[in-house]
Formats: sequence, C-alpha cells, structure tokens
Amino acid sequence: MTQNSQQHINNKIYNFLKTFFITCKTKHFLVLRHATTYSHTTSLLQVLFCYPFYIFSPLLLSRIMQGGVTQAIPTQTLKKQTRFKKILHKAMVGICFGFLFWLPFWCFILESILPPILYGIFCVFLVAFMLYICAILIRLKVESHNNTLCKKTIYCVKRYIVDMALPLFLVFILFCVGIFSLLHKNTYIGVSLCYPLSIAIFLFMPRMYRFWFGFFVGIFGFYWMTLSFRFEGLSLLIPFIVICVGIIYGLFFWILLYFQNLVWRIITMASLFILHPLDFNWLNIAYLSSYSVFEASLLSLLCVAFACYFIITKSALQLLAPLLLLMSLDYDMTRQDPKLQAKIIETQYTQDMRWEEENRESIIANNLEAIQQAIDEGYPLVILPETSFPLILNTQTELYHKLLDLSKHITIVTGAMRVQSMDFSKFLDSSHCDTNNTDLTQNLDFNACHVERSEISKSLESSKDFSATAQNDNKQNLDSKTNSKTTYNKIDSINTHKKHSSLFTLDTLQQREKTLDSDSIESSYINTPTKDFGYYNSVYIFSKGHSLIADKNALVPFGETLPFNAILSPLFEEIFGDSFGFNKGDEIISFITQGLHVAIANCYEGTMELPYNTGAKYILMLSNNAWFYPSTQHFMQQMIVKYYARSFQAFIYHSTNHTPKAIITPNNGRD
Repeated sequence: MTQNSQQHINNKIYNFLKTFFITCKTKHFLVLRHATTYSHTTSLLQVLFCYPFYIFSPLLLSRIMQGGVTQAIPTQTLKKQTRFKKILHKAMVGICFGFLFWLPFWCFILESILPPILYGIFCVFLVAFMLYICAILIRLKVESHNNTLCKKTIYCVKRYIVDMALPLFLVFILFCVGIFSLLHKNTYIGVSLCYPLSIAIFLFMPRMYRFWFGFFVGIFGFYWMTLSFRFEGLSLLIPFIVICVGIIYGLFFWILLYFQNLVWRIITMASLFILHPLDFNWLNIAYLSSYSVFEASLLSLLCVAFACYFIITKSALQLLAPLLLLMSLDYDMTRQDPKLQAKIIETQYTQDMRWEEENRESIIANNLEAIQQAIDEGYPLVILPETSFPLILNTQTELYHKLLDLSKHITIVTGAMRVQSMDFSKFLDSSHCDTNNTDLTQNLDFNACHVERSEISKSLESSKDFSATAQNDNKQNLDSKTNSKTTYNKIDSINTHKKHSSLFTLDTLQQREKTLDSDSIESSYINTPTKDFGYYNSVYIFSKGHSLIADKNALVPFGETLPFNAILSPLFEEIFGDSFGFNKGDEIISFITQGLHVAIANCYEGTMELPYNTGAKYILMLSNNAWFYPSTQHFMQQMIVKYYARSFQAFIYHSTNHTPKAIITPNNGRD
C-alpha cells in the first residue's frame, strides 16, 4: 500500500513537471527521464528563470495540479501568437537572462554595500538554493533510472553515471568554491558561484533570443555611460542614447551568438578580449572572475567554458569537466603587501559643483591644504583625483609655480586639463594675476586667470590659418625647451602595443631653484607633451621643481569622446555648434620613484592593459567618478581594475572623486 502511494506521488510530480514544461512553451519535457543534453539544458534554464510568474499564479497552478496537458494556457503555441507577442516573449527572455548574466557583478555590489550579517544570510540562501536544485535533479535522475526496464546491465549503469554527471558536477563546484574560499579567506562566495553560471548562459543561450539578450546585457551593464550628458545640457537625450547603447550591444550579440555550436560560442567568448563595441572594453566575461576563487586569466575562462561543454556530452569527455574546473582555480595563497609610500586623496565634489566659478577657489585651497598635510605627515608622494584642479592648469602661472615649489618637499600627482595651442601666452598676462603674491588662495583673480573654453577655441580656430611651416616651427620650439630635460632623465622607451611608452627617473632629479619671475611653465617640463592642438585630460607629476605631463590616451565613450568619433564629431559640432570631448595623448608615462617602477593611469586607462604593459609594479590611477554618480559604474570599474591587478601582479593606488579611494592588490579576495 505504501509503495503504491509513493508511486502515485511520483507520477503526480512527474505529470506536474511535464505539464509545467509544456505550459512554458518547450517540448523538452523529456529531460525528466532522459540524459541531459545541450538542448535540454537550455530548456531547463528557460523554465527555471524565464517564467517565474507561472509559479506565483494560483490559477495556473491549480489547473496544472488537476492534471492534463489540454488545460495549458491558450497562448502556449508561438504559431498562434501575434508578432507583438512574439517580440514581447523574446524581450522577457532577454530581460531575465540579461540580468542573470551579471549575477557575479550584482553579488559583488551586495557584498560591498550590505552589512556582513545580511550578506552572510544572502550567501547561505544562495548556497541552499543551489543545493536544492542539485537535489531535485538527482532525485529525478534516480527515479527515472528506477523506472527503466534494465536495472542491472552494464549499459544501464553507464547510462546512470552519465545521467548523474550534471547534478554531481554542480555539487563539485559548490565543494570547490567552499574549500578555496576558506583557503583564500575570500568572502565573495556569491561571485565565485555565479561566475560559471554567466559562462553557461553565454554558451547555452538559444540563438533566437540572442539580440534581446545582448540588448539587455548592454542596458543592465552600461546604462550609466550616458549619464555624463547631464552636464552637457543634453539630459533629454539620455533615454534615446540608452536605447542606442542597447541596440549596439544587441547587434553585437546577434553576431557573436549567431551559431548554436558550442565551439563557436567559446571562440566568440574569448574574442571579447579584443572585440570592443563602441571602443569600450568593459564587456569581458573574464572580468567577472576578479573577486572569485578562479584565476584571473583567459586560460581559466576557457577551462570553465570547456568544462560546461564536456559535462553535457554523453561520453567519456564528462570526466574532463572536473579536471578543467580544478585547473581554473587560483592556487596562489600568498599575500603581498604594497611597498610604495603614498597618501591617497579622496574628494567629494559633485560634477556640476566642481566647475562653478564661485567654488573654484575653495577647491584649489582644499587641494593645496591636502598636499601640505601630506608633507607634514612625512609622505614622499601624494595622489589627487582626476581633474582635481578644475581648470586648465598649464595656463595658470602662479598656481603652477606654487605646485612646483611644493614639489621640492613631496612628489605630487594630480589631474587637470591641459590646452595645446599655437600661443597661449596671451592668456597668461601677468597684469591680470598677482604673480608676486604668496597667498595664492586669497588674492588670485580666478576670473582673470581662468581660461575660458570659448576663448581658447577661438585661438585654436585662428591657428588653423597659419601655414604648416609656422606650425612646425612652433612644435620645434616646444621640443627645444624640453629635449634637454628629456634626454637627461629618460631611461627607456618601449612600444606598448599601439602606444609609445617612456620611462623616466625622479629619484636622480636635481632640485630646481629657478624663481617664478625668471621661469616659464614649459621650461619645467622633463618630457614633451602631445603636440596636437586642442584640449587634453592630463595628469601632472611635480617633483623637485620639475613637471612631467601624461596626457590621457584612452577616452571614455559619451563622456570624453563620441563613439565613431570621425563620423559623429563633425555632426555633433554642426548641430550643437561646439566640439565634444578631448584629444588623445600619444604616450604612456611611467617613472622610477622610491626605487620602484610606477606608471600613470588616468581613470579609464586603468581598466585597460596600456599602463600594465609598461612592466610597472605600481599603478597610480586617478578617477573622477562624479560624471556617472549615482550608478553602478564605480563598482564595475573596481572589478576590472582588480582583474588586471591579479593578472599582472600589480598594486593600484586609486585616488577618486565622489567614490571611495582604494589600494587594490593582486591578492585573491578582499583588498
């Protein structure tokens, strides 16, 4: 009697799940009693994640529990749906999978903002949910095997092992993540568990949903790119541009996931290291491993991808899946400590506040006070955020020389704008500035000394009327002022892929004692800045009365430049009557200080290989995240920087505005 009752319950569960699968518009309900295959896996993901509203529908549940496939909802067949409903169906799938694709990223954000107790509860529920899924799959496989006619033959035993491979592999992942999290003291358990899921979603996503999947991956991941338009007076364009970003990523995924073949999918996944839509490299699945127990490398990504591929095959290749997973884990348990002594400055200025005329004086005063405080505390190096001086610094003679004087006591790394024109000396008229006044913050006439963008634009436009000979003479003149310093301090010059890289030494510099009255800004340079006319987002390094300039080489789309700039920039200027963004630099700057090799990364550059390819062990990264605040941008920035820190075994000293400063280490787990 008991056995018949149990059999009745099993049949009822089977009929329920069978009807549920059919209700969810899939024909692959046979996954309940046959070996899991590639197509069955996609159907299972579709049922578990794409139709959760069915579970919360009492009416539908009651109809299903009554039994009978004929009671499924009327719109179960796609052939009977209208075109709009088909698109809506695909969009819903895209929303769910687009959100799930970023699960490691969401887990990282939760770990960063939640109290430890709440995050611990979240991790417990996440692990319990995954164990529950594994238990359900194992039970279904066992019941399916018990119902087969052949129970003792070798064939059935092999088939049973094959059927159990997927749920046991999931348990193995949980076990490995748990053990290595304890060994590394890594608290980002959610990131480690969800990283293989993101890879599986990319591999197994049905091709019919590929556009909408890419569309919402772009929206969820990079909606914040358009927030900078708030400060250009173009807020009304933000919704339209967000949709355009989604469409671009949708088309990108439409190509990447065009073929259902898993080898093709793995190749396209690896191609994300070199293929960057909108010239923006933040879409790379490997970046999601940065705070996980998996190794931060392309090889680790491929190992996890092939493990997902082999585990669904009905062959001996399934045995390779656990081995590949073990190969993808990080076995480096050592903890490294930074040796570079530096004070990192964090500021809290909103983007619109920073550039208001009435706030400029107080901002400069606060920066100078922070530098002086670092000197008093005995630091040899101080790092300020990107554009921490909200002006064109190479046009501010007195402020520039004030920083040169301070650099005799401490090395200063700070961000500010720079302009390169035929002749900007007319903007430095000493009659407008009190150059002899030592109390800079009280008596400097910022209205007179600050160079307005429109004035310099006119100067740059007028410079176009000069002959090419005159322009070359101007460039040679600038070279003549800096070549002597460059040859004296320059150690090495290398090619960093597409960018030239120069290495200087600051330790052997001699103190420069020239006074303000007899010295110009250009004569303090120890390198030759980019000579193309225009505006630059630059980093200024002041040391022992000298200055070194690093112009930003990689510009953020929509923030500092336009994607497809050669086409859209003239169109933007024609419509709005003004240019958009900055010029690109042509050189990566690194230097020797405190006996250590240090490279400069101006915000976006820190999320690329450019500064790391210089071989520097320490990266000074300056960011102004107020452009995109509030958003998830700075969390994603930190994940990507962590990936490169682990990949290149580097320390990143990150000075920020409006988001927390940090020293990001190559150690696994929390910094």
